[in-house]
Amino acid sequence: MGVSIVLVSAEWPPLSAAVSPVMTYWSSRVPRQYILSSSRRCYSSSNACLQIGEVGAGLQVPPNMMRILTRWGLRDTVITSSVSLTSVHIRRWASGALLGDAPVNKSFGDQYVIHRADLHRALYERATGLPNVRVRVNATAVSADFGEEGKEVGVMLEGGERVEADVVLAADGIRSRLRQQMLGLKVNTPTPTPTGDAAYRVILPRSAMLTDPDLRELIDTARGTRWIGPGRHIMAYPIKAHQQYNMVLLRPDTSGGSEESWTAVGTKQELVDTYKGWDPVLQKTFNLISDEKVMRWKLCTHGFLETWTKGRVALLGDACHPMLYASLFHLSRLLLTQRQAIRGPRSRASSRRRRYTRRPLVFHLEHR
Repeated sequence: MGVSIVLVSAEWPPLSAAVSPVMTYWSSRVPRQYILSSSRRCYSSSNACLQIGEVGAGLQVPPNMMRILTRWGLRDTVITSSVSLTSVHIRRWASGALLGDAPVNKSFGDQYVIHRADLHRALYERATGLPNVRVRVNATAVSADFGEEGKEVGVMLEGGERVEADVVLAADGIRSRLRQQMLGLKVNTPTPTPTGDAAYRVILPRSAMLTDPDLRELIDTARGTRWIGPGRHIMAYPIKAHQQYNMVLLRPDTSGGSEESWTAVGTKQELVDTYKGWDPVLQKTFNLISDEKVMRWKLCTHGFLETWTKGRVALLGDACHPMLYASLFHLSRLLLTQRQAIRGPRSRASSRRRRYTRRPLVFHLEHR
């Protein structure tokens, strides 16, 4: 007899969970998987009905992640819609002068960058192509029964319908209702802690960059570029097989409050004012931005939860361990690499000492 699973949300974690069991040991033991999505709109394809559109921005697919995607039969799909980076240029904020060139270490495989929606779509179409997966849209989970006190495990939907299962995986995001119920917390608690930083996210189309030689080089070359300056830095690279240019612009957060959102809209003027006096090549990219295309993201951290499970319900993804933008870590490693190359043994000895003390490295640039 098999085990039925309800996966709350149609984001990556539940889609990955839906794909993974069928491809491994549990393939014959999970006869039924329901994926519940609160989306009310459809992405039209041969077998899909879900709004996944152009939501989000670029992200990295490192070799260890690609090995997993390969086992799930997604390697060719991911490669087709991504870019394999060869190096990362680190540039000075005002002049654009090259501070360092960090080749991508391909000892364990390529370092791909991809649009979030392309990876999401690949996972979604792989999951819905399996015989034991059913996706329901316009199905918002509001509470769960955890399988305690003789009750059956299940999820209650808006409208009063109950969906039963043997196991529930709740991946309903940073504002998870099922997490609040599991931990006995009030809605929208605990409050996220602002880091003091925020980010603009921008994606530029290839067609807009081809008329300028400097911009054409940015989108044609399989290379990431980091501009670093006082209190700010910018990360950018081509995605979608060089059809789009992804930019993430980090700055101090001046918005106040603790509201966290990946979809808040900023303004072009805010962005231009924030990076006034930066590299003339960057100013050319800013000229291509339209107001409605600037997204603003307040960076926050979240405390540890007492538990991720209760009865036969478990939390998954951002519902239990939301993470900050990964490239902040990669930037610090690239800067450390350049610092070591310049300063040699003394820098390496310092790095070893810090590794034992676990103190973070902080880099600053001065106005010159």
